[in-house]
Amino acid sequence: MRTPILPEEAQALGFDGPDDHFALLQGDVVSTESAYYLGERVTGSPKFIVLNASCDLVPGRRQCSALLRVKEVRKSEQDAGAKLNLLLRFKGSHSMYVPPLSVDSGDVVCNAVEFDGICQIQSGDLLLTKRIASLSFVGWRIFASFSQMVIARSNAREGKMRSAIENQPEQQSLELN
Repeated sequence: MRTPILPEEAQALGFDGPDDHFALLQGDVVSTESAYYLGERVTGSPKFIVLNASCDLVPGRRQCSALLRVKEVRKSEQDAGAKLNLLLRFKGSHSMYVPPLSVDSGDVVCNAVEFDGICQIQSGDLLLTKRIASLSFVGWRIFASFSQMVIARSNAREGKMRSAIENQPEQQSLELN
């Protein structure tokens, strides 16, 4: 993790032009009460990590954006050590380790990006969120891998099934509908 990557930093390095001026990046950790999960507003100073590709976060490009919840793991939790161990060994595909953040209290051992349940926010509201941190290059690569494998993955079985179904004679395909 690092401090939020600012547009001025990117511009100074030649990465931010007039057509791709960004306000947020994929993997930025933000805090907002303008996000919704299953139609209900998420409240209580929640933290999220931005899921959308950075190119979709350019102001005016998309109406809505996707966020993943970031849950704190506290020392006081009975199984805090086991959760931390699981997260550090990348043994589960339901969450990803994030170290304690600058806004976390002293009893936070770590944070977990929850890949079960995508939250939604209007992109205009996303631009008003409090930016907490940005993923480092390595952290962003890990996050992108998790996102692809957990959220957008396809498996060989599905590909074979779809291919077999589409290669059936037309009559058999119509009977299935």
